[in-house]
Amino acid sequence: MAKTVKRTHLKLGFLNVRSLTTGQDELQASMQIQQPDILALNETWLQEDAVKYAPSFSGYSLKHRSRPGDRRGGRVGFYVKRGIRVHVRSHPESALEQLWLEVCLPGYKVAVGTVYRSESIISVAKAIEALAESIQCFVYCKHIIILSDFNVNMLEPQNYFTKELNTFLTQHDLEQMVKEPTRITEVSESLLDLVITDTPDRCLNISVHHNQNISDHAMIIAFFDIRKPKPSPCFKSVRLFKNIDLNSFNSDLDIIPWKNISKEHDVNTMVYMFDAYISHLFDIHAPFKRIKVGNVPTPWITDVIKIMMTLRDEALARFHKTKSEAHKNYYKQLKNLVTSSLRQEKKAYFKFYVNNNSKNPKDMWRHLKSISILNDSCGPSIPDHLNVADDINNFFLDLPGNTNADLDTLQYFKNSKLNENHFELKKISEKNVIEIINTIKTKAYGHDLVNIDMIRMTLPKTLETITSIINKSIETKVFPDSWKIALVKPIPKTRHVIHVKDLRPISILPVISKIIERVVEKQLKPYLESNSILPLHQSGFRSGHGTATALTQVTDDILSESDAGKSTILVLLDFSRAFDCLHRELLLAKLIHYGISTESSCWFRSYLTNRYQQVITDDGQGNNVKSKMLPTVRGVPQGSILSPLLFVVFTADLPNILEYCLRSYMVFENFSPST
Repeated sequence: MAKTVKRTHLKLGFLNVRSLTTGQDELQASMQIQQPDILALNETWLQEDAVKYAPSFSGYSLKHRSRPGDRRGGRVGFYVKRGIRVHVRSHPESALEQLWLEVCLPGYKVAVGTVYRSESIISVAKAIEALAESIQCFVYCKHIIILSDFNVNMLEPQNYFTKELNTFLTQHDLEQMVKEPTRITEVSESLLDLVITDTPDRCLNISVHHNQNISDHAMIIAFFDIRKPKPSPCFKSVRLFKNIDLNSFNSDLDIIPWKNISKEHDVNTMVYMFDAYISHLFDIHAPFKRIKVGNVPTPWITDVIKIMMTLRDEALARFHKTKSEAHKNYYKQLKNLVTSSLRQEKKAYFKFYVNNNSKNPKDMWRHLKSISILNDSCGPSIPDHLNVADDINNFFLDLPGNTNADLDTLQYFKNSKLNENHFELKKISEKNVIEIINTIKTKAYGHDLVNIDMIRMTLPKTLETITSIINKSIETKVFPDSWKIALVKPIPKTRHVIHVKDLRPISILPVISKIIERVVEKQLKPYLESNSILPLHQSGFRSGHGTATALTQVTDDILSESDAGKSTILVLLDFSRAFDCLHRELLLAKLIHYGISTESSCWFRSYLTNRYQQVITDDGQGNNVKSKMLPTVRGVPQGSILSPLLFVVFTADLPNILEYCLRSYMVFENFSPST
């Protein structure tokens, strides 16, 4: 008789899924219905490079272990619900496929392992030996729970391998809790999927759920009398623009003395006043609010679909029990009905949504991410011991190489001009500003807590002011200090983050700074191209060019030389952290060399120097944790619009120093100015 189960009890699931990339909608529905705290998986069949194609479940993260080598099949993993603190722990290596979690609960720890034995790779005896060694690694844990497909049928107690496994369990004070078949065919029943624990009295309930649309193995759900932590709600801070009373907003917008800003002579003061005015306005009408972020259901798996699935699964259970041909046919009818209904719901959803957003692909992709179609929630997270904002910031600023440029090289570029042409920054009109603002897509907030939506809502009154600030910057050759501060969000760049070097910095700059950067870029790029300063085969950050054009050119040249009976050697160079390590003084000298006027080079110096960055991390509950603000002494600012072009200028002379090369090609595509 099942014991009383409470919502506070730990709920574990186990499924030999036999390919995680098939039956994804059915698995989505099962996860929404069952909502296990941890779902262990056997036979995901996912190779290391295919983990990104695993289904994403809202509120869950994926922990996965690939099979050594390139052998097909096998592989194990876990889906872990948000709020359950776990650490992936190591174990002795063997041919037995294993993945172990240390589950951190109030006052103690629980070891949860998932184990798969492939009959063709390891014997039962060797697998038992390997499992025994792994268990010894977790003696410090209060409880041990193993979710496993050992490929041993526990319904055959006289079988040699079953006896061998039962002997092992007895010797280690372990007990297998599943008592009914977990794999049923028309001709056989077997109990292969196991829940093993050293504290059987805490196992409150075991249920077996067959769904042949996911796998021929059943999903096992086990409740344990182990109190899990109360889930902490996840929050994010947002401004609710849709709740603004436009009449009141416009009245307050009208009374702000925007024209006073244009009377100032110092651009830093102008920016300070602008930020203060606009922030105060929105703090009144759309203040930041912490809203709870819930899990987003898959929209085509409707409540009706879930009811139909439940009826279908009940029909399957009835057929398994009676073996009646009538019950079998009834199950097949329901199965076909669910399949066709699910297909139609999904087709209708995508047809409606994609057709209505075909002209706005960025919003479409953002929405697909929000409903977990794209695998963001399965992406790696930053371990707690590495998620220290100050340590991350220090690492990002610890750059290799020499901080000083060669003096002779500096003097050469400063004193020699490429030609007699020169470039001068020019002031712009309000029309130019409007055109640029309309091209800005990011809605991110910089350190000034201003985003592009706030700018657009105030444009009837602020356009003149914004234009005045930009022109004042160009006139005085000063780039505002406030615009030099970057918020840096660390993003994992590997599946398993074990060091700070596995994090990638994503920089967010004040949105207004993007306007003036685009202004300068639109003026500088035509000058560089018209004077043939950019290398002929430079394919990065140029209109009509990219990796595809570079690859096409390289391939064509190789084939041409081959047709001529010549041999070709291709040397590929990759510059690590190239944008960060760039020497600013050398860049400024090269700008002068290429004809940038002394006055305009002063603006570029102001733009590049006295920059700061601050790392911002998430504490796991939606709260931001910020590092100290530290100066950046080298490189072009990550996340900016102008930096890619400046980097191309910096490397424009690189082909000139290469010897014995018939061709050289340059592609810089690792930099994304999307924020």
